[in-house]
Amino acid sequence: MAVIMNRSLEQILQEQEKSERISYQSAETIRQMIQDDFINSTEILQVMEANEINLVELFKKPSLIFWSRKVPVPIRKCGLFHGAKHTLSQIPYLHSHSFYEYIYVVRGACVQYVGSQEERVGLKAHQSCLLAPGVSHLMERCRQEDLILKFSISEQIFQETFVSLPYRAVKGDYTIFEHGNAWTDLYASRLLQESVSQDQFFETAVRNYLSLLFIELTRAASRPSAEMTKQLEAYCETKQKEKSLKQFAAQIGYSADYAGRMIKSITGRTFGEYLRDRRLMKAAEQLLETDDTVEQISIMSGYETISGFYKQFRRVYGMTPGEYRKILKESSGKS
Repeated sequence: MAVIMNRSLEQILQEQEKSERISYQSAETIRQMIQDDFINSTEILQVMEANEINLVELFKKPSLIFWSRKVPVPIRKCGLFHGAKHTLSQIPYLHSHSFYEYIYVVRGACVQYVGSQEERVGLKAHQSCLLAPGVSHLMERCRQEDLILKFSISEQIFQETFVSLPYRAVKGDYTIFEHGNAWTDLYASRLLQESVSQDQFFETAVRNYLSLLFIELTRAASRPSAEMTKQLEAYCETKQKEKSLKQFAAQIGYSADYAGRMIKSITGRTFGEYLRDRRLMKAAEQLLETDDTVEQISIMSGYETISGFYKQFRRVYGMTPGEYRKILKESSGKS
């Protein structure tokens, strides 16, 4: 499958880092950035000038929670949709926005402080956060090992892509989505590429990728969380080769029948289906992150035969492991 964008994800990320660094090098470019980004830019610049705030020196500070107590909280604006990397150059500053902001952690971690109480919200890889319009927040500086994507979603696009879902996961000022996967990684990277390229059918593509992304996230969020889920995840991560419902049930002090019913109720899957999906998700991550052969990954994932691995992978992902690796690596610029 050919990459439908002219630039790979890696190229886009590098270009955004470079562009952000250049923007902070002069008062003129910083002033232009403020005018482009904020609804109340005129008021912000007037207050900064009245207080003789040096814009270049301000953006050189290693850590900054507030620009100044005298400066009004900036209100960010956007058009229909916009995606960007949280760059290494960006300083922490309190701001609000006129749109929904969606923050997705591809790798590493993200820390932000939300609302008037500055509630600390931490996210790790494959987790994400959706903030409602008007909510104030700030994000800590990212590190070299972090890859955090930020999406500005107009209320129009948000309503069109989210409101039709059967489960309404958005509640209050912000919503945390704790479980992402290789597919949500893919949809997030596609959304960033679409935002940059704005090629033919851009708006349609954005709506469709957002719908797919929200569907994946909502499926996970709609399943009730329980202590057994954590115990089950920990059990599936153990290195022992043979795993069984009977063995898991004995470890947590239940009968196999009761544990099986609980697992089905919590996850919507049988123990065997859950174990299979966990193995396949780990295998999918290895296909993207390593150069190990499909056979090596099959063995590490606990499959006795490579044919069994191929059969289950195709059944769940609709393609072979090799095809999946090719698509994901092309999309992420790792090919």
